[in-house]
Amino acid sequence: MKIVTGVAVSFTLFFGSGDLIRPEPLFRTGTEYRFSGEVDGKKDRKQKFISAFKVNDVIRNGQNWFCNTTMSYLFDQSTEPESYLFQFACDTVNFYVISANFCYRKISDVEKGNDGTTGDSVVYPLRMKIGDTLPDAWCRSVDHFPEGSSVTNMRFTDRVVVAIDTLKLSFALTPAYRITSKRSSGITGTSKYSGHFDNKLEVQLTEWFTPALGVVKVEETGETSVSRGVLESYSEH
Repeated sequence: MKIVTGVAVSFTLFFGSGDLIRPEPLFRTGTEYRFSGEVDGKKDRKQKFISAFKVNDVIRNGQNWFCNTTMSYLFDQSTEPESYLFQFACDTVNFYVISANFCYRKISDVEKGNDGTTGDSVVYPLRMKIGDTLPDAWCRSVDHFPEGSSVTNMRFTDRVVVAIDTLKLSFALTPAYRITSKRSSGITGTSKYSGHFDNKLEVQLTEWFTPALGVVKVEETGETSVSRGVLESYSEH
């Protein structure tokens, strides 16, 4: 296993000399990414969390790459992490985050064939410039549980490249595209305890993306909370 401790993305590589730069570590079986962050509930105390994902398998068809990863999420007050299926793809033009990732599909549900999630991908061009408008994305999830059922519809809109920042990550000084967007969610359903419900949530997103690693930092600002997460380390096997 090689632990990456040097400069992950140099300015020369980032701005390019015609070479294709893409997040190759994400498409190697065994690679692990580790993030840390916090959720500020504004009215509640801040909760710290650790999230990580490990690449389980990779499918390559020429220059088209796809991977399945196990993503775990653990708050500081929890004892057992939740495990979810996260999927990514890449070609010679774009990096893709499968939009269903944001519905947090439990591994156990997917394995049992109980996953009712559909959608497209959140697209990150490997070459961008400030002012670029990026494609919208969507996903839809249908969930059935003992007390009732629900339908979640999610959309990613207003995606714009607003700056190129230099991030001081724990392992590198890394230039990254800063992208702002809006994530809108609507959850409707019924429960034998609460009856019919129709909830809406809008979150302002700021993401930092580097072609060599993917999304390395995220800030989400909602009506009642602010969440921040940053890549702390990654390793390649």
